[in-house]
Amino acid sequence: MARRQSRERRRVAALPLLAAGGGVAACLLLGSLRLVVPQQPASPPAAPRAGKPDAARPVHRAALSATAGEGLADPGSLEFGELFERLVALSVRGIAARKAGEESEAARLEALAEKVLDLLRNRVPESDSAALHELTGILSEDHTERSRVCRALCLGLLRFGLARRLARFEHGGSRRALDDLVHALLACLPQDERIAAELSGLLIGARYLGIVHEQAILDLALTATEDGFLVPHVVRLLETLWRNLEASGARSSTELASLALLFQHDTNPSKRLAAMRHLLTAEGGRFRELVLQEILEKRDHSAAAELAALAASTIAPADSLPILERLSAIDSQAMTGAFMVLSSRAPKLLAEAYERSLADGTRPSYRAQLVTGLGFQGGAAGLDVARTAFANDPSTEVRTRAMLVISARCDTAEGERALTSVLEDRGTAGDSTRLGSVVSALENLAQRGDPNATARVAALLRGNPALLPGDRTRLRAILDRSLPDTGR
Repeated sequence: MARRQSRERRRVAALPLLAAGGGVAACLLLGSLRLVVPQQPASPPAAPRAGKPDAARPVHRAALSATAGEGLADPGSLEFGELFERLVALSVRGIAARKAGEESEAARLEALAEKVLDLLRNRVPESDSAALHELTGILSEDHTERSRVCRALCLGLLRFGLARRLARFEHGGSRRALDDLVHALLACLPQDERIAAELSGLLIGARYLGIVHEQAILDLALTATEDGFLVPHVVRLLETLWRNLEASGARSSTELASLALLFQHDTNPSKRLAAMRHLLTAEGGRFRELVLQEILEKRDHSAAAELAALAASTIAPADSLPILERLSAIDSQAMTGAFMVLSSRAPKLLAEAYERSLADGTRPSYRAQLVTGLGFQGGAAGLDVARTAFANDPSTEVRTRAMLVISARCDTAEGERALTSVLEDRGTAGDSTRLGSVVSALENLAQRGDPNATARVAALLRGNPALLPGDRTRLRAILDRSLPDTGR
């Protein structure tokens, strides 16, 4: 009961706001969800009037005439709810037409939808805030076609509405309309995980957040201590806010760095993680060592993974790789994604790092990550590193990673040879963990479509008593998918 009341309270924030504006991204779902967002006008459009639409405007009646027989009422009585429902119906029918191969009918429905959207965009005040109220009323567990259409339309309305309100402000209007809509979005985030992801996605990285939203985001950081799903969204909202404040001159880089240094030691996870992410790149990396030392001293696994991902994607590769090497000492398994990202950016750099580490004979877990990243994302050079590692690396962990790469990227014959050599190695016979890795590699190999190669490797696996029950079940599933009914 309390959860339902909380949901209703949050929906109140999504009621139409007392601000001019609104808009929608044209959306007709034909085969798959497609948002067709009209180009932002060079100058802000006139604010729609809240009263009865001007019947003299021909676009209104022309569009209505074009949809005659499609269930639209008299133009003077059209409201958000009626237009929205009509648009949803057209979109759902468009999906069905496209799936049935009825291209002409799909095109007809798309044309009708564009005209209905024009009515909604230009004749309904506050269509963006009305869409927010509509969105927060859709159950997140509802995955029906109609629900998917409704969500896409609502998000399109909000995306366009935010852009239009910002354009009006930048052309000399008041910022109040934009700020009110942003406040409403922030107030709805705690409703559930899906809403939080969708609404925060409209704000993160954009220019909509301003100084007036600072307290609302800090309040969300407090809420996130109980609703953990909010943490990653709040972290990125704080980052976006700080970036916007610096860009607008509301806060200097020095002031923001001081705030981040304060938040770095906060017990609130959202504020602390946002601060460390900010300090990792702030002022040319001036505070980078300070952040890394704290993470290493506290062995903060979640922060290490977050900052490794950030470093891999945003910091110069030559500076990023040493960060990943140090952070991987905390939790090597959590760094795989970061090493893949960096491998795609600088494969030669990582290949040279592997050669040095192999020569030194140190940190096999670090070499394993280099091989994984290079093998899957480093192109031909990365595949060569994986082959070298499989043949020469003294670490079983590294050779196992190389085997997984070869089974996924090389031809069937090379993949089968790699798996067979591992299974014939005496060290593998009683190693349940490594045998489980071979089953994973066989899944890769089976996708190549050679049932004979799959059967030969599977025969070696099935006869090993050290194969765990769960891995034996996976093996049977691979055979069921890959081999014909006879001869298994």
